[in-house]
Amino acid sequence: MEKILILAYPGSGKTYTSETYDNVVDFENLDFIYIYDKSIAHLPLDMRKGNTAQRGPNPGWPENYFDAAMQELKKGKILMSSFISPVLEAFDSAAFKALANDVRIILVMPKPENFDEFEERYKSRNNSSNFIERRRAEIPSLLELFNGADAYERILLNRGQFLDDALVKHGISLKKRH
Repeated sequence: MEKILILAYPGSGKTYTSETYDNVVDFENLDFIYIYDKSIAHLPLDMRKGNTAQRGPNPGWPENYFDAAMQELKKGKILMSSFISPVLEAFDSAAFKALANDVRIILVMPKPENFDEFEERYKSRNNSSNFIERRRAEIPSLLELFNGADAYERILLNRGQFLDDALVKHGISLKKRH
């Protein structure tokens, strides 16, 4: 059984893909990285994103993430998480590689000239302006990480393209829910 981990840029379609295909799990990282203040902990994740003043570091990160990721991968699920610096650093670490040297890792990022399209996606799902600004500011550094990540497979999304379409074109088998 092949173990596949997809690190896809926020807004690329991880949630849609996990809701549409049986063999895919949207493995959100924020609840592993942070502990949220009770004043916002009840909100949907997309509304909590960007609320940096109401969260603190989770002392269990990244080991808590690795353990949960390995459980899902062992079930044969394609695991999808956000392609952001702390997540790539965690999965690129010696600690994770020691646990999962047989995991196929694929990075997915929009072409930088398409960020305006992603900004509209963020607005439509009610992400905060803080979240949107942080995504805009990180594009250059993430593109540099993406371009330098020669050890991993990489997919650049075209304008109008979503994650599921890109994965199928890349040869990943997605099993539609019935």
